[in-house]
Amino acid sequence: MCPSYKATGDRRHSPKGRAGLVREWLRQGGPDGRAEPAFEAEVKAALDGCLSCRACARACPVQVDVPSFRARFLEAWHRRHRRPLADHALARLEPLLPLAERLRPIFNAAGPLARVIGLHHLPKIPALNLRAELRRHGISTLGTAARPDPARAVVIVPDAFTRFFEPALLLDLALVIRALGHEPWVAPFRPSGKPLHVLGRLAAFRKTAARQAQALERMAGLVLVGIEPAVTLAYGDEYREALGRRAPPVLLPQEWLAAVIDRIPEGNAGGRATLLTHCTEQTLRPGAPDAWAQVFARLGVTLERPRTGCCGMAGTWGHELRNAEISARIFSHSWADKVQGPDVLATGFSCRCQAQLQAGIALRHPISFLRDRLYSDEKLT
Repeated sequence: MCPSYKATGDRRHSPKGRAGLVREWLRQGGPDGRAEPAFEAEVKAALDGCLSCRACARACPVQVDVPSFRARFLEAWHRRHRRPLADHALARLEPLLPLAERLRPIFNAAGPLARVIGLHHLPKIPALNLRAELRRHGISTLGTAARPDPARAVVIVPDAFTRFFEPALLLDLALVIRALGHEPWVAPFRPSGKPLHVLGRLAAFRKTAARQAQALERMAGLVLVGIEPAVTLAYGDEYREALGRRAPPVLLPQEWLAAVIDRIPEGNAGGRATLLTHCTEQTLRPGAPDAWAQVFARLGVTLERPRTGCCGMAGTWGHELRNAEISARIFSHSWADKVQGPDVLATGFSCRCQAQLQAGIALRHPISFLRDRLYSDEKLT
């Protein structure tokens, strides 16, 4: 199940191997800095290969949660070792993206320079002005108008990746919500802290998670929907671990669509599409593809759901130069033969980035496919 183990065949990169290394590190007093330095460096190398996909936490027979103890190991390691520049850049990505959007040409031009600090193929911020497009379509942002009607409103909780790198997708979701008779709203963007958790910056993650959880609690009573699976699912997974409580529920798009499926107009146009789901989504929401299949069947579209593992990008992991070779190998093993053909859809932002990088193919999110079908009728344009 572990993508890095499948790509390398190295038992140190299996859940069992990593667990054994960390167990010995703990026995040696690793958190207090008493572990033998060469061995501790070997543990670090093994954990650096973890993509934090969380497959081990659910699919492993003994449910070894490598991403969780990896984060705690990195926190202890970096108390005594300097963090690389790439680590600092990724940690500040979420809070700096609103500024980067305003300085879009500078941010996009600086992409090639990222190789200096060990990053490559960073996504670019598109020219689309989301605020202007939301205003043009009469879609309100929370805090700028009267409180929405809980009976009709559906609030989109934006994540950093789709909000700034794929704003058209957020707009597509808002238009789908409207087409189904509900009133779309967009919550103000706030960092989720997900990259902080992956980097082992747990104190900073807890602070960020607490702020975002409070913001979600202020929206209690409203239907909340997120787009990016890794971030949306973190509200009920990593947040619970860090804060001792779950944040208010934020639904994945297909979970909300399945709940209002009777509002989706029945279609008989036929056709087929292929769905590739995010690895974390497969792990934490194994029924997610079934929900999409119900939605597409309502439209009269047959949804094929080939089995895939991790695409090899895993958030920012594949953007680190040190992981480039293994990232490409994982994609070749699990995804390369699945992305060919018309109407191939992917739910993960990192998955769409990886398909573009490794195969030169621009995959769409199923929400964009749904938006096209719902608005094919001129009355909805």
